[in-house]
Amino acid sequence: MHALRPGRAALALDVMEEFRPWADRLALTLINRGQVQADDFDLREGGGVTLQGDARKAVVVAYQERKRTKSPIHCSRKAFPWVWCRWCRLGCWPGAARRRHALSALRAQVKENAMLVLVCYDVNTETSAGRRRLRRVAKVCESTGQRVQKSVFECQVDVAQFETLERRLLAEINPDQDCLRLYRMPQTRGFEVLEHGSFKAVDFDGPLVL
Repeated sequence: MHALRPGRAALALDVMEEFRPWADRLALTLINRGQVQADDFDLREGGGVTLQGDARKAVVVAYQERKRTKSPIHCSRKAFPWVWCRWCRLGCWPGAARRRHALSALRAQVKENAMLVLVCYDVNTETSAGRRRLRRVAKVCESTGQRVQKSVFECQVDVAQFETLERRLLAEINPDQDCLRLYRMPQTRGFEVLEHGSFKAVDFDGPLVL
């Protein structure tokens, strides 16, 4: 159990602790395959270490693929994708109060890491291949965010989702003919959007009425 101290999400850390072997196995697999090597790490001032270049994208892609694999839950006969396991295991805990606190802590962490990304693109549609690229790029954006103009999308994503979105878009465009711009706005508090016209975009931070 993680000790309690101000500013520390001890309960969320306890929930994630049993998934440490899963993360260690993923890291060792990438190292054994040679996808991550010592030269890929950059030592910063103050002792910080960052992962650079293609190795960073390799880790994100492997992580997203591993999350889709299914694993059985000890209190259920069903197998769930790894991305849902931490939520499913909360349902096995006794006490509704502890479940509510755990869910609140995990949701707070997800919201804290979220950022608003503005995706703008200009695809050359003079050829049939260009028109097909335009449709594919729009389909990728529609799967992640909302269209606010013809070639502009707003997406609420975390860091891993942003890496996946960028990789999917780069796989669709032609760098010699098309243009793609991604604006990351991690701090959305105090950020104002002035809207004029008939279309009203969804406020990601506002209340959701069903």
